[in-house]
Amino acid sequence: IPVEMFRLLRLLKIMRAVRLMMLFPELHLIIRSLVCATKAIIWAVLMLVVVLGFWAIFAVVLIHPLNVQITKSGYWLAHHCERCPRAFE
Repeated sequence: IPVEMFRLLRLLKIMRAVRLMMLFPELHLIIRSLVCATKAIIWAVLMLVVVLGFWAIFAVVLIHPLNVQITKSGYWLAHHCERCPRAFE
């Protein structure tokens, strides 16, 4: 069986699904709403990644020098925490 025949059958299945969607406007509305919601979710996730990335970089820039100062002052050794000075290296 030639590959073109399978492509034609797949195209016919897609056309049947589209025709079925046109028969039921509610189904068409649900699918269109799902596509719009998916786009909105993708943009929201992208925005969250950018915002969280920005704050993560900002926190490292702000907190790391502070932790180095605390480590040099001997605060962690006075409180019997041996792993604390290595935690943010």
